Amino acid sequence: MPTTTPLCKDGELQENQCREVELLIGPDSLPAFLVCRHGRIHCYINSCPHTGATLNWNPDRFLDISQTLIQCSLHGALFRIESGECIFGPCAGQHLRKIPAVLRDSVWFAVLENPDDSPGL
Repeated sequence: MPTTTPLCKDGELQENQCREVELLIGPDSLPAFLVCRHGRIHCYINSCPHTGATLNWNPDRFLDISQTLIQCSLHGALFRIESGECIFGPCAGQHLRKIPAVLRDSVWFAVLENPDDSPGL
């Protein structure tokens, strides 16, 4: 049975704004981040598929200078916001681990389909 974790209220993040979050999974937590793009929240595990390094440059800073791509702070890999696909860098063709986010009653929730198989735990 899927579990849900509240992420933020609808409209709380502005276009291209990012936020670090911790997804609570039972007694454990998993570092993740949110990106607002075209009014939709995208949620990813905060880990580069190349080395496992955290992606952000500074707190809540995940995007490149153009504000159109997620950029890894370690090797500069670039990822599409909507899909998490790496389009440039040492992990080209790989993907960030995306967590489904759904809007319910004006709140965005992360949906973990099977918490026992959660990424990173």
